[in-house]
Amino acid sequence: MIRRLILLLLLSAIPAHADEFSLTDLQAKTLKLSDFHGKWVLVNFWSPYCKPCQSEIPELASLYREHGNRDLVVIGIAMNPGNAKALQGYVQAKKIPYPVVSGSDRVSSQFGDIGDLPVTYLYNPSGDLSAQHEGPVSRDIIDRLIR
Repeated sequence: MIRRLILLLLLSAIPAHADEFSLTDLQAKTLKLSDFHGKWVLVNFWSPYCKPCQSEIPELASLYREHGNRDLVVIGIAMNPGNAKALQGYVQAKKIPYPVVSGSDRVSSQFGDIGDLPVTYLYNPSGDLSAQHEGPVSRDIIDRLIR
């Protein structure tokens, strides 16, 4: 009995990776990994209070504009965003064109332990996790990961 309890506790502590995530962006649109089958999906965890995270925004915005959701989808997840109105104001001020999700423990638990910000997950067109990048990401890094 005790062995089963210990095994159950250990298994529940293993992070579940996002085989299928379900997120709701600031426009109340649901974003699921399965909805983007056939496209690369980049999920970037960031915070408005993180300097390295702020440096990524122009790079990700450029990628998003270039690909226009044809073959690459960009989703930003803002951790510690403050309230929704403040986050919406930040997104507008920075002119972030891609969908942004207000992060929470429930949101991040779909991806496992995200660690320090920024963190980027890249899913291939089949929906499999292709790469995880810790630290600021650039267009060059994303281009190399996609190739």
